[in-house]
Amino acid sequence: MSNVQVIPCFGHDKAAIDVLVDAFIDDDAMCFIFSISRDASLKTRHNVMNRNFKMGLTPAIGFNGTFVALEGATVIGACVTLLSEHLAPWEKATSWPYLKDFILHPRGMKALRRLMQSEKLTAAAKERVMGARPYVYLYQIGVTTRGAGVGGAVMREVCRVADVLQRPIFLENSKQANVPFYERHGFVMKETMGIIINDDAPTLWIMVREPVAAELTAAP
Repeated sequence: MSNVQVIPCFGHDKAAIDVLVDAFIDDDAMCFIFSISRDASLKTRHNVMNRNFKMGLTPAIGFNGTFVALEGATVIGACVTLLSEHLAPWEKATSWPYLKDFILHPRGMKALRRLMQSEKLTAAAKERVMGARPYVYLYQIGVTTRGAGVGGAVMREVCRVADVLQRPIFLENSKQANVPFYERHGFVMKETMGIIINDDAPTLWIMVREPVAAELTAAP
């Protein structure tokens, strides 16, 4: 789509959450973490994910790493990124809202235990793969229509920002089918891991994109 505009999320947070929820509504890793049963209705999935995505995206906007793709005035894509030095304050900002939500809802404590173990394992993966290097963390990306070039437009903006900063991008991909998409944008597989230590846990594909030298991305 040549008429897609990718801009910061300010003022579009509700629409961005809706896009991300729809993109992840059938995601095995998200359903597993939030203890959503495989036979749960779409309404149940949407309600649970909407609450949780709102708790993650709202504080992330303040760190200036959340973008939306617009076609006219309609949000058709969204992504959440964070600089590595913003991860700790972002996690602190989300911890209490998550805790309250998990306590107050059915299967909440089971979901909380899974989330805490997953965060511990993915934090270890970040440290193992990235070491002390500063990086851009691509937390979530989603579009309303796949195969229309919207995801590519959003990803190009994320890569552009990372290249300006001369930082690698780190992500945990939860769908094997998405691996080729990330590879087309320069990501390389580093390892795979279970989202928690459990034989039934979904797999995460850990991928990293190295920055392109500034002189190679400059306009002629």
